[in-house]
Amino acid sequence: MKTTQHILLCLLLWAFSAAHALAAHTDGETKFIKAGSDFSELDVSKIPSGQLWMLSTNGTASGKNFKIDFSKKSLEIVLDVSACTSALENIISFGKKIQDWKGNNLNFYYIPPTYKLPYTSSRRQTFNERLRGSWVNTWQNTQTELDVELDDDTKILTIHLTKDGFYVNGVLQQASSSAISALFSSGSSTIQIGSAEGEVRSRAVCKRVRLIDYVDMSKTDNIAAWTSNPQKFEDRKEAAHTTFLPYPSTAQLRADATHYDAPWLPTDETRSLVRSLNSSENGEEWSFCYVKGTTSGPATSEFYAKDFEQSPYYVASQWKPIRVPLSWEMAGYGRPVYTNIGYPFKYNPPKAVESRSETNENDNNATGFYRRQFTLDESWRDKRVFLHFDGVYSAAAVWVDGNYVGYSQGSNTDAEFDITAALDKHADGSIRTGSPADNVHQLSVRV
Repeated sequence: MKTTQHILLCLLLWAFSAAHALAAHTDGETKFIKAGSDFSELDVSKIPSGQLWMLSTNGTASGKNFKIDFSKKSLEIVLDVSACTSALENIISFGKKIQDWKGNNLNFYYIPPTYKLPYTSSRRQTFNERLRGSWVNTWQNTQTELDVELDDDTKILTIHLTKDGFYVNGVLQQASSSAISALFSSGSSTIQIGSAEGEVRSRAVCKRVRLIDYVDMSKTDNIAAWTSNPQKFEDRKEAAHTTFLPYPSTAQLRADATHYDAPWLPTDETRSLVRSLNSSENGEEWSFCYVKGTTSGPATSEFYAKDFEQSPYYVASQWKPIRVPLSWEMAGYGRPVYTNIGYPFKYNPPKAVESRSETNENDNNATGFYRRQFTLDESWRDKRVFLHFDGVYSAAAVWVDGNYVGYSQGSNTDAEFDITAALDKHADGSIRTGSPADNVHQLSVRV
């Protein structure tokens, strides 16, 4: 849980033998379907042995059934909502019988920025966010609703349907598991897709529909659960030790006169075996995605993949540059909270997922996703490489080159990980070093 959340990083290494690399993540093949400005104009010819059922704007059925094996595939819909003018437009629906509100359906309703939030509908329903996902299962007499936070300048919505639930702009939304399992049954499931529910015709434009390979998020979900487990506060982390910074020789240490006389200052990286990843020292900002939390738990994402920017789960508008180290509240994300007694979150052990009302904050343990690239000098090719955090508040999971490195939980305490095995290697097993593009490494941190 947050009061100040920031990262202070530097790379440390010792001259020991290198370990073996782990397999890096690669995205599967995607199959594209191009869509026109109307749902009924969807071209389904590029889906082998699959047919799509779309509904025309007047609500009459046009097309055929479309079967997706959700154990292997996910469905992606990209919508442009910039032309929407009415409140609660049904921009897209998925289900068994979407032309009829009664059934087993997932409906999305959008409120344009011309309407102030919170918005109260004619039926006296209150909407606190611009997008609402609503599961309706009248067969079981259940309805589950979830508001999805959107910035007012968000005009493109990328929705992924997976067997785990649905993603909006790269973030998995939490909701009733029974509702999800009813809509996305294991194995092949026939669903309908379109926009027919509601009193107003939606002006949302379907920009793209495609099938993508399913990505298992279970590893990320397990790590998220650790924040509620008091017995799990670290994983694969190096044992605590006295602070030290390595040099190749005593002569090089003494030659670094500024740091030798004032050890709190950065080292001379031409003499030390240290490379700082701090923005203040190398001028490079990190890429940052802020996700408001939910009372169901921290947000999940596939952001740790080395080639995440080429992944269908990557939404460029969600990622902004940020300085590191920095408390993200100082960059305008969330609300700064100071407390010297009591918790900044609602006391409900072992969970810390709901904000405390006294702090006048509602981020519910927001999650920050950090990414940046780095290179290593040629002299590091046969070294052990360690990643050192001078402080993270309060829990961090770390990946390097798409490979899981470890987990640390604590209030701004140091954390150190041996990342040698995770770094991409050459065919001879040596670490990729130097400046060529294929030697660039990727660091991903979830806080």
